[in-house]
Amino acid sequence: MNNGLPEFYEKVKEKYPEIWEKYRDLGAALGGCPGVTPKTQHLVKLAIAVGSGSEGALHSHVRRAIEAGVSDDEIRH
Repeated sequence: MNNGLPEFYEKVKEKYPEIWEKYRDLGAALGGCPGVTPKTQHLVKLAIAVGSGSEGALHSHVRRAIEAGVSDDEIRH
């Protein structure tokens, strides 16, 4: 079943369901932390995409960060 996820994520989800669960819960965990702004959440997810070497996730998170008001300079930094 494809949930609109890139093929890489579908493979991770299938092969490593426990890791996928933790990744999926990251957004909720960040959102529940006092002082963690939506902008910070986007930057953390962007950093994870960079660290994982996933070009598709990188493009997606850059796009979402821009939509959330993260500046070009903040993204580059």
